[in-house]
Amino acid sequence: RARNVMVGIVPGGCHEESPDSRECLRLVHDEIALRGFQVGILPLSSFGALTCQANVINDWLREHAEHEIILVSLSKGSSEVKLALRDDPESFRPVSAWINVSGLLFGSEWVSWLLDRTISRWGARIWCRYWGYSYAVLEQLRREAGSLLDFDLHVPDHLSTFHIYGIPLCNRLTHPYTRPSFERLASRVQNDGIGVILGDLTLL
Repeated sequence: RARNVMVGIVPGGCHEESPDSRECLRLVHDEIALRGFQVGILPLSSFGALTCQANVINDWLREHAEHEIILVSLSKGSSEVKLALRDDPESFRPVSAWINVSGLLFGSEWVSWLLDRTISRWGARIWCRYWGYSYAVLEQLRREAGSLLDFDLHVPDHLSTFHIYGIPLCNRLTHPYTRPSFERLASRVQNDGIGVILGDLTLL
């Protein structure tokens, strides 16, 4: 049956430049291919505008509509799937399942923290300029009332969804950036050090 199924992977942010994001994408791709599925990586920009990326997802789904499709989305890519589903639900007709892995479906509390402080905001601008990213994309990832991702997730009846998250204890965080990020937000919310809020998972 796997021969009739196309698995489309929606990569996470910075998947071209970040070794972590790139390795995660490779591991997921290889694991799916090992099981005999046709697998494709959707042609998304490394850190593109969410609305533009959503259009790419809708176009890709229409181009592969002859298959039964399973979508696997990683981190920032899940927010783009959410927008694509809202904007063009008809394109999701061939999609039987969506596997959301640590998706920023409601934005990132860490991004909001980052952009609300003058020094870190200027640091973010320099980071974006260095990598050639648009600073406006960070603004789109804010987690707050009225933000781009501040809407409920509505999934069609034919589409099974699987949400896979991990919210580690602080002493389990090993990446040099995640522990400080975790601690900055810990007084406000339980989080994963990247932007996923434990309380948001109840909305799914």
